[in-house]
Amino acid sequence: MMFMESKKSRKTLKELDRDLEKLEVAFARLDEKVRFIEKLVVAMIVIALSSLISLALSKV
Repeated sequence: MMFMESKKSRKTLKELDRDLEKLEVAFARLDEKVRFIEKLVVAMIVIALSSLISLALSKV
């Protein structure tokens, strides 16, 4: 029985290639989103630091 089940789950090379392409596209999209989030975080840090500096300078 086990042998027959393992035969069913095997994929052809074409199917594996298609799955790999889908994974590459998904990874590229995630990578793009991560880069965008990184830019947002850097912008927020710059804004926070400039706010703190201006607040500190206004109290001097």
